[in-house]
Amino acid sequence: MKIFWTHVCATTIAVALVACTTSRPSATSSPQPDLLAPSPLAGSPAPTPTVVSDPFAKGVDKAASATSLAQSAQTAEDWKLVLTQWQRAIAFMQAVPPPSPNHAAAQKLLASYQQNLARAQQQAKLGGTSQSLVAAKGSSAEGGTPLIAGGQSSANPDTTKETATTAIATVNALLQQQTEFFAREKRFAATLAELGGSIPADTPNYAYSTSILQSKQAIAIATAKQEGLPSYTGTLLSVKDDKNNETTVSTLCATSKPSKTPPGTPQLVGKEVQCPSGASKV
Repeated sequence: MKIFWTHVCATTIAVALVACTTSRPSATSSPQPDLLAPSPLAGSPAPTPTVVSDPFAKGVDKAASATSLAQSAQTAEDWKLVLTQWQRAIAFMQAVPPPSPNHAAAQKLLASYQQNLARAQQQAKLGGTSQSLVAAKGSSAEGGTPLIAGGQSSANPDTTKETATTAIATVNALLQQQTEFFAREKRFAATLAELGGSIPADTPNYAYSTSILQSKQAIAIATAKQEGLPSYTGTLLSVKDDKNNETTVSTLCATSKPSKTPPGTPQLVGKEVQCPSGASKV
């Protein structure tokens, strides 16, 4: 009887092991990429969106790429690449959730990006050759209407306002990323690379950077590269609230006039952060 039960138990254990082995899930699945499918052309099936972190920053990045490609596009194939980048920029802006501090800016930029997408579609159909030089100058054949938003600076007030809106939203996005980084690491990030976002350091109109002024203060800067645009300096400070808890306060300052030199560092005066001379709060 002892041998019989030993055989039964061994058989039972063997069956259980086989069952566990066969029911084990496959480990070959790969994680979803941190990318959104491009916004489809008319008549194309809508792609399934993928949730991404910081879609606003990624949208700005793709729009900057589209702008850069458009300035040198010469053929229909070149314009198809521009088209793809605008599609991706649109998809990312559509993914900015309502609670995000960049949602309002994303909605404004979304309309402009969609117009740029339509123009890029026209250029792709035309072959790109007849309009490429005009596009490089930042205007179309239709009465000088800006072709690429965020491209070369134009005297058109709407284009300048849109470009400035993008810069403001991008600096605010950097400050928000620094806030989240501080909550995790109990310190600020010294560079864009350490911050880990996807905001580009260089675009046709602005250069972006972040740094640590002191252990308790982070700086985010948008330096204008084109004439007629203001520059921006944002700051984030770690301070003690009334209950002696550590919290952060932020301020964004803009040059009072168009300038390629960003404002100086905003300073904490009492409990309020003030902009330096020659700059005002946004």
